[in-house]
Amino acid sequence: MRTGKSFPIGALLILAVAVLASCGGTSSSWCPCPAPLFELTVTTASGEAANGVVASVSGPTTGAMDCSPTTGNATLCYLGTSTSGTYSVQVTAPGFQAANVSAVVSVATATTGACICETVTTSPSNLSVTLNPS
Repeated sequence: MRTGKSFPIGALLILAVAVLASCGGTSSSWCPCPAPLFELTVTTASGEAANGVVASVSGPTTGAMDCSPTTGNATLCYLGTSTSGTYSVQVTAPGFQAANVSAVVSVATATTGACICETVTTSPSNLSVTLNPS
């Protein structure tokens, strides 16, 4: 005869399965999912880096992309999105003419281990724009 309280083994197994499956429905801090990003590379006709790049997005998601210079002579802009559709981006920078580019963004889910992650693909696949001096 056992004395004291014991934890039923069945309940322990159910708890273990719940913990392992906890990231199976969406991206979460438990999952090794990359952020679903829509990316744009901005260069200039002269090959110099442009300062103050602003990329404004319209489409299913609207707003400004986050833009940062790279180690080369380009600026990388990105927007986190979970919405598929056609996006238009207007890119501006002081001393340069505005440039427009559009892309079709497709958001899908992919399974990584026990996790379901969102992935983003764009058409064209390497979205970029070249700014010309004003």
